[in-house]
Amino acid sequence: MTVQNNAASDILMLQYGVVAGHEAATEGFDAAISAYHTAGGSGCAFQHEDTAEQKELLCVAIDALNGTIIDGETHEEMTKDEAKAYVRGQS
Repeated sequence: MTVQNNAASDILMLQYGVVAGHEAATEGFDAAISAYHTAGGSGCAFQHEDTAEQKELLCVAIDALNGTIIDGETHEEMTKDEAKAYVRGQS
């Protein structure tokens, strides 16, 4: 799933503690989210569980993000700290 983004900022949607959708508008986030996907990050949040390495790569991507993080379940915005805690708290 790709989230539509009309501004020059990154968007990340998390659901079940993994990436449910994203749009990279900055090089830093694009490189970080690519590393996450290269490590095996899935496009199917419901059926995927990240390894500890993937969770840490996703947290690196969250730190590199220059934009909005959305909780895919509530559709509320999340802070970077909330998002990293959410990612690390999923098992």
